[in-house]
Amino acid sequence: MVTYYLAQKAEIEKMCNYLPKENHLLLMLFVGDFNCVLPRNEDKIKYKKQYEMFKLWYIVGQLFFSFINIALGPSRIIEGFLQFYLVWFYCNLTLKESILTHNGSRIRTWWLIQHYLDIVLYGFLLIRNDGEFSIQFSLYIFYMSGCQILQFYYQQGSLYKLRALGRAESMEVSAEGLRVKTFADLQFLTPFFFILYIFQLCNSYTLWHLSEHATNDERWEVVLCSVLFFFISIGNMFTLFRVLVVKYQLYQQRKNKKTTLSRASNINGNKSE
Repeated sequence: MVTYYLAQKAEIEKMCNYLPKENHLLLMLFVGDFNCVLPRNEDKIKYKKQYEMFKLWYIVGQLFFSFINIALGPSRIIEGFLQFYLVWFYCNLTLKESILTHNGSRIRTWWLIQHYLDIVLYGFLLIRNDGEFSIQFSLYIFYMSGCQILQFYYQQGSLYKLRALGRAESMEVSAEGLRVKTFADLQFLTPFFFILYIFQLCNSYTLWHLSEHATNDERWEVVLCSVLFFFISIGNMFTLFRVLVVKYQLYQQRKNKKTTLSRASNINGNKSE
């Protein structure tokens, strides 16, 4: 009875994804009352694939521009272009993710919040752009881009397997941070993302230190960027810890289940003898 109820609930939720909905605040600002629910499932999947490729290629772009700034030395022009690129990228990303969630994709609330914070953070860094934070910032973006590309391919492989097994919806998307389905993948990716989140804390400390030498007019901007880096890092670490706990518990449950089944088969084998 419970299984039937859950199946019916899932079917109703799928049907609701095709009905017109009231737009979120971001969609209201950009498209007004226009209905953003795509009419056919093929259109939803096509848009999701376009989103995935958009994200991948622009992550490669930020990897390239950050490398150029590191290789050529601190340059206000290149750094300013990189920061403008990041603001433009995350504005587009949040808009596309709003449309995806409107069409049935499940994206963690924290990643949506983080992307809004990224827009504010990179926007203020673009306004400031005084060169003191240039190399450390470029190194951070370079390392973050590498982690995102690595995570993207791991998630794509994991989602492909789960869709083939019928355990993932067609509108499931890859997301930032750790959202892997196997404990082995989690063990491999965790050190990279832990270093990334420590890097964010280092950025927060560096900017806080720079705020002590900034003018009164600029100090609040530097402090705000420092607080944003700190908040993003703490939020990411909390999410990472929660994922680790959940995945480890699931791993232990599967392990105990296999052990129980193995013992039961051995007992049955001994009885038959």
